[in-house]
Amino acid sequence: MTRVLLVLCLLFCCNAYSHPHTNVKQQALLSVGLDKVALTIRVVPSFDEGAEIFDTIDSNKNGVVSDKEANAFSTKVMNKVRLIQGDKRVKLNLKSVHIPSMIQVSSGLGVIELKADGKLSLKKSTTDKVTFSVNYEDLSHDWFIQPFYFKDLTTHFKHIEINRRHHGTFLEMTLAP
Repeated sequence: MTRVLLVLCLLFCCNAYSHPHTNVKQQALLSVGLDKVALTIRVVPSFDEGAEIFDTIDSNKNGVVSDKEANAFSTKVMNKVRLIQGDKRVKLNLKSVHIPSMIQVSSGLGVIELKADGKLSLKKSTTDKVTFSVNYEDLSHDWFIQPFYFKDLTTHFKHIEINRRHHGTFLEMTLAP
């Protein structure tokens, strides 16, 4: 019985993950700790716009995204990302870029993903602000920014206030002990 339930769960999870979207979804998943930040940017093209989005990235239109094209796309996106601690800009280092095949993106089943990280220096005993914005609008104007916290952050900051603005393109975290 347990095996049957496990198989059913796997089938339903796979189907839920792979359904095509009717509009482009853009998400920024921001994980914040006392001394580090991890960022995952996901673009999930719709089946209506997937082929056009793939063509935007595949600049030579050969149906395959080369490393050069993937890097050019990721540079465009990351140039529109800002992370600020207090009044100081935080450098984000691109770690990886994943662009699915033309068939996956065109059918609305592919997830374009960029991963980056950076260093923070949040003081345990003082109130601080972390501001994140993403203004890449070549594919869609709307973003969803979801903050996550590393354990060290919630251990030292008991009060975390989140403010969102500008079609989801801006998030400000106020951290207080």
